Amino acid sequence: PYFPPEMRFHFNAHNLLAYGKQEDEYLLSDPVFEEPVRCAAKDLQRARFARGALASKGLLYWLEDVPREQDWPRLVRQSIKSTGRILDGLPLPWIGMRGIEYLAKKITALDPQAKKYNRLFLTHIVRMQEEIGTGGAGFRFMYASFLQEASSLINEPFLFEASQRLTLIGDNWRNFASLCVQQARGRSAVPELSELGEALGGIALDERALFKQLSKWAAKRK
Repeated sequence: PYFPPEMRFHFNAHNLLAYGKQEDEYLLSDPVFEEPVRCAAKDLQRARFARGALASKGLLYWLEDVPREQDWPRLVRQSIKSTGRILDGLPLPWIGMRGIEYLAKKITALDPQAKKYNRLFLTHIVRMQEEIGTGGAGFRFMYASFLQEASSLINEPFLFEASQRLTLIGDNWRNFASLCVQQARGRSAVPELSELGEALGGIALDERALFKQLSKWAAKRK
């Protein structure tokens, strides 16, 4: 219920953090919102046990212990290796770099005459990547911040360089979203659908090159 009506739709893979409870309301940190939110216990219970694809079946996970001393070089490398496997190591065609390339081909193959369908298709992409989804510029900027902080934490200049490159890729995601909006609105200097596909395909190439280098760095033993 704390989502605005226009942002409500069914999605069984959303994660949020419950950090407290006051009477019958849970205190939540939801990545969609900048500030903490509240949710009645009955509403959260309903969401946890929602049915459908990827149903979580009430899944919860929590920290039981946090060591006082951390092996930061090992943890940073482990984290980067894990991210690299997700983005470019899974065989499924709609996840990671393959998913970006798949979508780029879908956009290029759209029928220019189907203007209404194309408008809905492109605006849904922008909505999912920049507003309520887990792709697009925002998450690239977040990961770039992680790389920058990790660079300082373990004194690794390569990670700082990688963070700058990923920030530029984030800018390209934002530019792609802008092109999609221009095409959907059909105003002057409308980009061609092939131009949108090429822009997105270029992003996939840049990300693959960057994460290959990151994965190679993470695989080195220290």
